[in-house]
Amino acid sequence: MSQMSVPPTLYVLNAAAVTKPHAIDHLAADMRGYHVDVSIISETHLKQAHDSNAFGMDGYIMYRHVLHDVILHHVQQSPEFITLEAC
Repeated sequence: MSQMSVPPTLYVLNAAAVTKPHAIDHLAADMRGYHVDVSIISETHLKQAHDSNAFGMDGYIMYRHVLHDVILHHVQQSPEFITLEAC
């Protein structure tokens, strides 16, 4: 297993609703601009009726966890990252 020369870039955001128009587009632009490897997004306001496919991003694997609110995790699709099983 090769070691990464720099630690992954982590982006943590309390989104206060990713269901707003264009919210995912803005989030994706931020993640590309900051070269984010892993994001943790809370307060998404997603409901079970929301289709997960509408909240994915090119180049990232999305995990959706339900706690009191839904938390999205986006992990860059890269051989340097180990894919974890969704909880």
